[in-house]
Amino acid sequence: MKLARLSRRQCLQGLGGVTLALPVLESIGGGTALALASPNATRFVAIKSYNGQRDMYWNPKTLPNLTQAGEAIRFAPLDAFAGGVNPICSAFAPYHSKMNFLQGLDVVPGLGHNRGGMLGNFNDYTPTIDQVMAYSSKVYPIEPAIRSLLLGFAPADGGSFSYNVSSGTLVQLPAYRSVQAAFDRVFFSANQEQAQHQQTIVDRVYQDYQALRSNPRLSKNDRLSVERHLTTVQELQTRLKTQAPLALGAGSCPADPGGVRPLAATEVPSTLLEIEQYYRDMADLIVVAFACGATKVATLQIEFPKSFTPNDWHGHSHDSEAEPNPVELEINQWIAEKIVLELVKRMDAPEADGKSYLDNSVVVWGNEISIGDAHRSENMPTVMFGSAGGKLVTGNFVSYWNQAGTKVPTVIGGRPYNQLLVTLLQSMGLEPSDYERPGQPGYGAASTTDPDRTAYYAPLLGQLGERLPIVSA
Repeated sequence: MKLARLSRRQCLQGLGGVTLALPVLESIGGGTALALASPNATRFVAIKSYNGQRDMYWNPKTLPNLTQAGEAIRFAPLDAFAGGVNPICSAFAPYHSKMNFLQGLDVVPGLGHNRGGMLGNFNDYTPTIDQVMAYSSKVYPIEPAIRSLLLGFAPADGGSFSYNVSSGTLVQLPAYRSVQAAFDRVFFSANQEQAQHQQTIVDRVYQDYQALRSNPRLSKNDRLSVERHLTTVQELQTRLKTQAPLALGAGSCPADPGGVRPLAATEVPSTLLEIEQYYRDMADLIVVAFACGATKVATLQIEFPKSFTPNDWHGHSHDSEAEPNPVELEINQWIAEKIVLELVKRMDAPEADGKSYLDNSVVVWGNEISIGDAHRSENMPTVMFGSAGGKLVTGNFVSYWNQAGTKVPTVIGGRPYNQLLVTLLQSMGLEPSDYERPGQPGYGAASTTDPDRTAYYAPLLGQLGERLPIVSA
C-alpha cells in the first residue's frame, strides 16, 4: 500500500482506530498535515506550582550591568548571571538562549492564594487565557481532538487552574490526574473497550507506519520524526501497562508518599522516583499530543500531599520570609529540575520545519502568589521558554520594577501582570478584538479597593492592552 493512496483519515486516525497516531510531516504535504497541526503551529503550555517563592532564593542578590530600555525596564542576557539567575533556576543554564526570566509583574487586585490567577482569573468571571486560546478559531481553524489537555496532581477540590464560563457560570475545569486516562483520551475514542489496551499503538498503526517508511516522498528528517514519535508512544504505553499507578487518597489527591525527608546526596526514595516518573510521563504525553496534532494547548499543575516534606510544602512557605529555609529551596529546585526542565528537554525535539517544538511554542512556569508568608501578589514568579515561532524574543533577564538597586523589594513597584496575559494571547495569534471586552483594554481584572494600590497602579492602567516590552518581537 502506497502512502499516496492512504486517505487523510487513515493517516491521521490509523487503521486500528487509534486517533491521530502519526506526527505531522512536512515532506508528504497536505495529504496528512491538517491546519490543526501544520508545521510552524504555535503551542501553549502553562506549568503552575504553588505557595510562592522565597525572595532570597528567587530574586538575584546581585545584578549584572543592566541595559536601560526606558522607564522602569532594565534587562541583561541570562548568560551574564554567573551560576544562573538564582539557585532554583540554575539547572536551566543550557536553555538560557531559549528562555526569559521576568521580574516585577504584579497582580493589581492583590488576591493572595488564587487558583486561576496565573492565567487571568482573578476571582471574577473571566476565563483563563488557555481557554480563550482553546476556543479561538485562530488557534484551531478546524475542530481539534482535544481543545486543551489539562494534566497534573489535583488539589482537594479535584480541579485544574483553568476556568471557563458556561451558561453565565464560571466553571473550574477538571484535570487528568491519571496518565493512563490522559493517554487514552489522546489515542482512543471514548467508547473503546479496555481490552484494546493489550495491543500497542505501534501495532495498530503498523500498516500506516510501513507505508510511510517505504514512501519515496518521505524526507530523511521526517522519517526520523516518525521513528522518534512512535518510539516515544510505545515506550510510554509500555510503562503505563507495567507500572503500578500512583495511589489516590481522599479528595482524589495522590496518597501521602510517606514522609519524604530533605534528601542527602545519595538518597532517592522510591516514592519520590514514582512522582518523578509521573511527571516525565506527563511531559512525554504533552509532546506526543502536540506531535500528532491532538491539541495545541496544555496545562500541568504541580501539587503534593502534605507529607511530601516534614511540616509540608505549604507550611514551609509560611515560615518567616526573612529566614532561610533549605527545605523550601530544595522543593523548588526539585520542581525546576525534575519537572519543568524535563518538559523543556522533551519539547526541544525537532519537528517538521527544522525547528523544535519548544521553538514553536511558549511555555510559561508561574505561581499563584509571589511571597508565601505574606500571600503577596507583586513580582509574580514567571519564567518563559520558547519563542512561539518567532513572536517572542528570548535569552533575557527582564526587570519591570521601577526601583533601581541590587535587591528587589517585596513591595508594590512593578507593572500589571495583565500585560503578560496579553503577550501570551498574542503569541498564539490572537488580536485584541478576540479577547477584549468593550471598554476594557487588555485582559483580566485590574481594579482594587486598596487606596495605596489604586494610587500606584492608576497611572499604569493605560498599558494594560500592551504587550510586554523586551520579550515581544
